[in-house]
Amino acid sequence: MTKRLKNYEPPLHLDMDFDEALRRFAQTDKKEADELSERTRKKKKAGKVKDPPGKVVNRKSDSG
Repeated sequence: MTKRLKNYEPPLHLDMDFDEALRRFAQTDKKEADELSERTRKKKKAGKVKDPPGKVVNRKSDSG
């Protein structure tokens, strides 16, 4: 038996059906997602805060 070399993140669980998730994904603007990702990355670096392994993070948009 082989051992795992890396710790993997747990699978992503969505609280919506596949059709809704696919529609939302298709509507995503790449520039907007990149900007949000960059802002989040800067905040984490500034505060040096990491999400604990089992934390549920709400990633809903404020404008939706």
